[in-house]
Amino acid sequence: MGKPMGMMGSMEMMKIINPILSHQPVQPPPVPPDPNRVLPPRGDYQTLLSFQKAEVVYDITFRFAHKYLSKGDRTVDQMIQSARSCKQNILEGSQCPKE
Repeated sequence: MGKPMGMMGSMEMMKIINPILSHQPVQPPPVPPDPNRVLPPRGDYQTLLSFQKAEVVYDITFRFAHKYLSKGDRTVDQMIQSARSCKQNILEGSQCPKE
């Protein structure tokens, strides 16, 4: 097991975070305007900034929990499930409504 949470230096944390933050955001596909709608339907959740940030949070949480917390600790499962739920909620909220 690595160092306890409070003993981790900023350089160690940057080694975890930098590879995750270096990915480029995905550009949204062009959506043709529909004059009957106020907001266009989405469905391209990968292009949402909130989803991209949720992915980063999930990746960092996953790596942190497995590196610095005890393997059998329930906290690890709770942290990872919470980060996964954030991504899933954004995905479900951005889906086009069934008509």
